[in-house]
Amino acid sequence: MRPIIEYNNYRRYIQDFYQEKKKMVGFSWRDFARSAKFSSPVFLKLVCDGKSGLSDDAANRVASAMDLAGFEFDYFTALVRFNQAKNDNLRDETFAELK
Repeated sequence: MRPIIEYNNYRRYIQDFYQEKKKMVGFSWRDFARSAKFSSPVFLKLVCDGKSGLSDDAANRVASAMDLAGFEFDYFTALVRFNQAKNDNLRDETFAELK
């Protein structure tokens, strides 16, 4: 899997993480959702499909479920905020964090 800093879309990163994990250990969306403490077994699939987004708390839980720590954890959560920014000012602020 590519390093997280090569991603500009958190949904793509989650999808790639899932695909890699699935190849190695038979991982399922249900397993992923359970490890991130979501009640819906398909929530993360909906996120990857662009049908749902992540709150700050949910982004933290997903990052933890993917075993991200330190810089990678911070980058992932900033990437979520960047991709979901509602206006240009917020997008510019979070882009600066990503740099």
